[in-house]
Amino acid sequence: MSQSATATANKAKVVVEQDLSLIIPRVFPQWVDEQLIIDIFDRQKLGRVYKVSIIHMKRESRRCGHPMYKAFVYFSAWYDNIVAYNFQQRIFANGNAKVVYDDPWYWVAMENKQQRLSNNDKRIMRVAYQNYLSEQMIEKISASIMKMENQMTGWSKVRVEESMNILGDELSLTETAMDCVERVFYNA
Repeated sequence: MSQSATATANKAKVVVEQDLSLIIPRVFPQWVDEQLIIDIFDRQKLGRVYKVSIIHMKRESRRCGHPMYKAFVYFSAWYDNIVAYNFQQRIFANGNAKVVYDDPWYWVAMENKQQRLSNNDKRIMRVAYQNYLSEQMIEKISASIMKMENQMTGWSKVRVEESMNILGDELSLTETAMDCVERVFYNA
């Protein structure tokens, strides 16, 4: 069963497929670094990468005269945004999409149809995805709380200012009344 998340774009709901993993068929040696690949997908606002499996392609390396690699990219969570949605739609419609890692250099990413994850990895990814959803919920709740605090603070400031104005008006009346009393007693 496939997991999915929804992103809102122009008031229309879009579905980000959570089970999609990628294969990058050619990775040059200077980019063969799991953390580097993870950071690029995060920077591109595509998703949280759980694991990158890098495989040395010996036959391809001999043929072209330098080491060549391919990478399998597994996501614990695709970000729930229009960038991830559009990226996935390019893969589903065209068979591939580009990931710019060092402009103008890019990787061609395709759907990985050879799921090579253990059951333990799949379990960890499910937990990581639930963790991502929890973090998103916490962010939404925190934003709502901040908004409410700002509204209440604004409301309180308005109420305090109104109260001060009323008190000020009453103080002015009191001072005027005292002036009248003084004039009556002392000038009478």
